[in-house]
Amino acid sequence: MTALPPVPVYRAQPIRIACVQFDPKLGKGVENAAKVESMTARLQPGMLDLLVLPEMALSGYMFTTPSAIQPHLEHPTTGLTATLAKKLAARLRCHVVAGYPEAFSDDEPVVPPRASASTSTADDTPIVTAPPADPPVFAEINGTGTGTGTDPSLPPAPPANGSHANGTHLLPPPPSFPPKRPNGPSHPLTAAQVGYNSALIASPAGEVVGNYRKTFLFETDKNWAREGSGFMHWDLPAPLGRVAIGICMDLNPEDFISPWNAYELATYCATNAVDMLVVPMNWLDPREQDSDSDSDSDSDTDTHSDTGSDGERVPPRDPNAPSINNLNYWAARLAPLHDPAPTYAAAAPPGYDGAGAGAGAGAPSASAPPKEVVFVSCNRAGTEGGTLFAGSSCVMTMRSEPKAVELVEVCTRSEERVMLAIVT
Repeated sequence: MTALPPVPVYRAQPIRIACVQFDPKLGKGVENAAKVESMTARLQPGMLDLLVLPEMALSGYMFTTPSAIQPHLEHPTTGLTATLAKKLAARLRCHVVAGYPEAFSDDEPVVPPRASASTSTADDTPIVTAPPADPPVFAEINGTGTGTGTDPSLPPAPPANGSHANGTHLLPPPPSFPPKRPNGPSHPLTAAQVGYNSALIASPAGEVVGNYRKTFLFETDKNWAREGSGFMHWDLPAPLGRVAIGICMDLNPEDFISPWNAYELATYCATNAVDMLVVPMNWLDPREQDSDSDSDSDSDTDTHSDTGSDGERVPPRDPNAPSINNLNYWAARLAPLHDPAPTYAAAAPPGYDGAGAGAGAGAPSASAPPKEVVFVSCNRAGTEGGTLFAGSSCVMTMRSEPKAVELVEVCTRSEERVMLAIVT
């Protein structure tokens, strides 16, 4: 039997992670919540450190107009997703990350729309643009996958029944990246924007302790959502440590026109000595990127080859296997976390112990042991509005010295299951 690698000095115990990959139905929030509860019913208290649900987990994703999504927008601490996440977190005694469509607060400012190709000019005018081109292929992924302050993005919360160990209701506000602009996000609020594509963090105490708003919007998001003000992280109790959250498109170059090697989200994680990156997703199957593909099919069992937009043959899609293209792409987009060229070899900034006990200022120490970062992607499966999603939820670990990307666990494209992974 092969010996397990030693636990890094900043990780005193293994991390137990679960991702709920399933096929939510558009606009069926209550039914989707019941399905998640049923799927997680066999999980026992104390067996997890982190449970992750997909992007917009209970609402579904393919909303084409503001009026279509309006009935499904939620309050970040009392909405349907928050209620479910708090219930699961309290029962399982773990942290829960879940994506949801966040409603604007009552005092959200509305400004005149800016003339731009990226914004809608009418309340119910959907925006349709071409999806991204096929990504470059990462060389190789090892492994088989068998195995207080007040958070500025949260409105005032209802009175809490308890408090955290540090005596605060919410964790201190984390820094953001890209830097917040003096006038807010680069795309001003318009009449076509009715909320944010967000993800919340619920604690074992059954409280919402963090809220993140998607920074880079996909074209579907731009039908109704406003961009967030920048990437964020939280220092959570051991063994989670410093946790950053991104949402799907945040992994891509901004608007697909930013330089590939800007690595915006990964650079933020490296700069801020993040221990774990959690990304709820509604990531498309790679063949959805090809206009010649059968993306209008509702079948999850199509396995024939096709021709991509570049004229090359697209390999058959096996619904009972993960999307290797997507796994490679995600790893490639996180190059600063595992490529010695940009270097991410330090364990943490001075004063940060990697276990959520505190954060210090300053650059990581060059003499510190190589840092290993945990990447968690929780994607959905199935089809919605003729669009096929890639599934392939996974947990990877990444380090730069020696350079390595290890696949700890992965789902297939089409399966619905609670994926369990233990990172040692």
